Amino acid sequence: MAECISIIILSISVLVYLVIKKHKENTKEKELKEVVAWCASSNSNTFRDNIHLWEYLSNAQIKLNLPHEYCISTDDWELTKEILQAFQNDVTQRFFINQISLPSSKYVISHETYFMYLLQDYCARHQCDYEFLGHNMHKETIEYKSYGSWGAALYDAIYSLTDFAIVVHKIYYISYMYCKNSSSLNPNGERWLNEHLIENVIHSRQLSVSRV
Repeated sequence: MAECISIIILSISVLVYLVIKKHKENTKEKELKEVVAWCASSNSNTFRDNIHLWEYLSNAQIKLNLPHEYCISTDDWELTKEILQAFQNDVTQRFFINQISLPSSKYVISHETYFMYLLQDYCARHQCDYEFLGHNMHKETIEYKSYGSWGAALYDAIYSLTDFAIVVHKIYYISYMYCKNSSSLNPNGERWLNEHLIENVIHSRQLSVSRV
């Protein structure tokens, strides 16, 4: 009798665990869908209260009081909008092939914060591209040292950057600094500690790439 009760209690415990786990998975999936819809919507009225994505970047660089040389200027906005449109397409495509993951946090994370988190990741993945969205990223090669190849070319290089590449890095910097200063993403200040690397790229207009 006692053994049967133990089995019943164990079965109930397992069932409760599975129900809670499934609920968490469904909640996370719903949250992810909402974030993707918020980021990828072409109609700003639908999810973002008539605010365009580029306006969040503009507001962020002001609120964070970022140095002027690292901010998106009036001349940069058209390229910024082009990059954000490509970002929206990327978010949608990666969502459908299960390549988007959201940060874990015990705090409530706003859609704007998720947007900045995904945007800084997007820029990080493309900052070393030779060509991006049909634009050259490298203006010229300043230094290049080859180490042969091992499946792919191995080298250290320094490139001067085009105006388009600088805009990419400005977007990267703003979204990176937003995440660094987010109380929900970085409550203990232990992440996003290397903004000086992005600052150096923007200030020098040069990028060091190591493929060793």
